[in-house]
Amino acid sequence: MPAFLAAARTQGSRLATYLDPDHPLQLSVMEVIEEYTGERPVAVGTDGCGAPAPAMSLTGLARGIGKVAGAQRNRGAELHAFTVAQAMLDYPWLVHGRREADTVVMEELGLISKLGAEGVLVLAAPDGTAAAVKTLDGSHRANYLVGLSLLASVGAVDLDQLSAVLKKILKPIVGGADQRTVGAVRLSQAVTSVL
Repeated sequence: MPAFLAAARTQGSRLATYLDPDHPLQLSVMEVIEEYTGERPVAVGTDGCGAPAPAMSLTGLARGIGKVAGAQRNRGAELHAFTVAQAMLDYPWLVHGRREADTVVMEELGLISKLGAEGVLVLAAPDGTAAAVKTLDGSHRANYLVGLSLLASVGAVDLDQLSAVLKKILKPIVGGADQRTVGAVRLSQAVTSVL
């Protein structure tokens, strides 16, 4: 929210209503989203912080994060995207916290990684190859395994590095009073058949 407020002040817009979808700042944000995703959001809801939350396809979401990550290779064309990508990679713990999954992925694989609400994850390599994953039940348990496997299937992630990272970020499934390991997340045949 501080970035929204700083941007509203820079625009000379009213600060009191900066979360209103019709506020000049939010209209500017929507223009950038449309430019990067290549599509107009199908709906705009409200996120947990009260900000407008545009709904779009996973294809559009992947296209958008791919452009941000890809700016690392073509920084002159997209200076703002390059700045965002580089800041995420330079300070990954500010994205998700120390030793959290997004941070580990960015530190060890050099990918842009951002977990979202309701089971959404976006991942992108410096060449712009990207994946967007949505788990229908809203959980995040399988997101990294599926998303990183998709990127590995097209050569955007080294398999040896991927294996080491997955060991760090995939949590075992525990149960019982003693919280013992009772299962693990694995790719299903339906997923592996398309990889």
